[in-house]
Amino acid sequence: MIDHMQEEIDDYPNLLTEADVRQRVDDWIERLRNLRLSVERWIAEEPQHELSVIDAPAVPMLERMMVEFKIPSELMPAFSVMKGEQILALFRPVALWVIGANGRIDIVTRKSAPILIDTAPHFDKPRWRMYLSTLTPPTEAIDFTKDSFFKLLELG
Repeated sequence: MIDHMQEEIDDYPNLLTEADVRQRVDDWIERLRNLRLSVERWIAEEPQHELSVIDAPAVPMLERMMVEFKIPSELMPAFSVMKGEQILALFRPVALWVIGANGRIDIVTRKSAPILIDTAPHFDKPRWRMYLSTLTPPTEAIDFTKDSFFKLLELG
């Protein structure tokens, strides 16, 4: 069974075109930018926390599908949530092509390192879900919302 699954995964590039892969990459970069805008909006709505968002070093992206179709490397935008000079959370994209997800971002805080994935179908409005622990079963993911964001930062 596993060999058959690997065959299907390996054959997947045969179903795609260069334009398809380019569109997926562009969509991923846009979703990352929009996630940052959402976080910035949530912060602006709660000025009492005195938070800000700054750029973090971008993460190089050159995934297998990009190599297959000779699409050049991209930079995935990353960002940090700050309180004064202290980093409360780093949002660092990991990959677009992830089994069971439409992209993955790691969030690093002082006390945890949750995983954020988009569970929406390709090109739909993102549905960000957060796994608070890598030991958590998939059924225990929570929606990534303004409330869960502030709870993650221990401010909500």
